[in-house]
Amino acid sequence: MTLPDYARLSLVTAAAEYPVSVAEAKTHIRVDGSDEDTYISSLIGAATAYVGAQGVLGKALSTQTWKQVEESPSSVVDLLLHPVQSLSAVKYYDEANALQTDTLGNYELISGETWASVEPTDGNSWPVTYDRPDAVQIEFVAGFDDAKIALPENVRHAMLMLIAHWYQNREDVAGVALVTVPHGVGALLSVTRDNWYG
Repeated sequence: MTLPDYARLSLVTAAAEYPVSVAEAKTHIRVDGSDEDTYISSLIGAATAYVGAQGVLGKALSTQTWKQVEESPSSVVDLLLHPVQSLSAVKYYDEANALQTDTLGNYELISGETWASVEPTDGNSWPVTYDRPDAVQIEFVAGFDDAKIALPENVRHAMLMLIAHWYQNREDVAGVALVTVPHGVGALLSVTRDNWYG
């Protein structure tokens, strides 16, 4: 049984911090005090979920670790989430159906901002595995990192717009008709979207 793409990815370690800080959000929505810091932080979390890896953009926004499973690869494996910073582990179920950790140096990560692939290094090959849809487990670190690939400003601004909207509109139904701002959140995110996980 081959798993669909959405079932092949799972989060191993969540990001330690959101891609937008409470201070940035408060500046954008013009809040000076600290009484609503917890609420604003929750809005940042909601915006991160809406935009991020399992949201409309389909990219890891901050540094986090993911696992992708494969049935029985024979050549290059394309990773489903970007941008990828590093490869952290390759595990597999051996012929006795016991989980083993392979030597990381046996594999090579080749990546760009919108793509990444893993393949065995010269002289190595994917291990012989038990017959199961998650026979090989590839763990990798993904996310924008200011030291390598910075979060695009259009994505950051789209998140700030979402946070400001939710801050001003705290109910699901508004009392007045709202109009979408031209060149707003959707337009900003479309600049960076190449595919999405969800």
